[in-house]
Amino acid sequence: MHLLLEKIKYSLYGVFSPCEIKSVSRIICRDLLDICDTDYFLKNNIVLDTNREKLLFNSLERIKRGEPIQYVMGSVDFYGIHLTVDRRALIPRPETSELVEWILYDNIKDYASILDIGTGSGCIAIALSAKKPNWNVTGWDISSQALSLAMENNKINHTSVNFHEYDILSNPKCDNQFDLIVSNPPYITRSEMLEMDKNIIDWEPELALFVPNHNALLFYSAITNFAIKNLKTDGTIYFEINPIFAENLVDTLKAYGFLDVVVKKDISGKERMIRASRKHD
Repeated sequence: MHLLLEKIKYSLYGVFSPCEIKSVSRIICRDLLDICDTDYFLKNNIVLDTNREKLLFNSLERIKRGEPIQYVMGSVDFYGIHLTVDRRALIPRPETSELVEWILYDNIKDYASILDIGTGSGCIAIALSAKKPNWNVTGWDISSQALSLAMENNKINHTSVNFHEYDILSNPKCDNQFDLIVSNPPYITRSEMLEMDKNIIDWEPELALFVPNHNALLFYSAITNFAIKNLKTDGTIYFEINPIFAENLVDTLKAYGFLDVVVKKDISGKERMIRASRKHD
């Protein structure tokens, strides 16, 4: 095991920090090579067969080229569910799981009709469906590729989310009324690209990341306009947000007539989520 860990460490030197290399090494050994934690921590001698040697070599080469470790591994754990991930959709982030937790904390009723707009991998919709099997959960996305991934994840997790291809910017017609609308839409402006990690820009789908500098609230405005018509009178809307535009979004929601607008910070202390209702609590 010592020689194996040294090989992984040497391959990843300069790609990750020493602390990150330790974490990534464990992920590779446990999730890619199926090495148990006992052997890993005790550094027991492990001899890889030809197939695992090849898998390790190819995976390390992909990581060294900058591909996100989640894509290399092909899966992530997200709020108690296991998701397949690849370049068809964004990698689910821990902040998004905090949004799911907030929704579940607020909404304890056994039945509700939920719409997740810009569902991507399906992480929000599937997590909600897994925790609340009686909820009627629907996921929309403009990307047929993302939807194909979401449907795969729906099947893997034995959930019953209804996925459909819709472009929220086209003002889609919908006769359904929802108790709750949630979205983690594109919210990074083009000017912020210079501050982002290269492995995000080069590998994750641009369609799900960026908005024009001059119209940063493009998707929030479209979704809020849709919600005015398609939320029930006591319905609620939840967003994951760019902290830079938290105040602007509060003003936008209030301008559309939403009440009880609440901004919530994530575990890092950033204003990352927002909730608004059609009427006062």
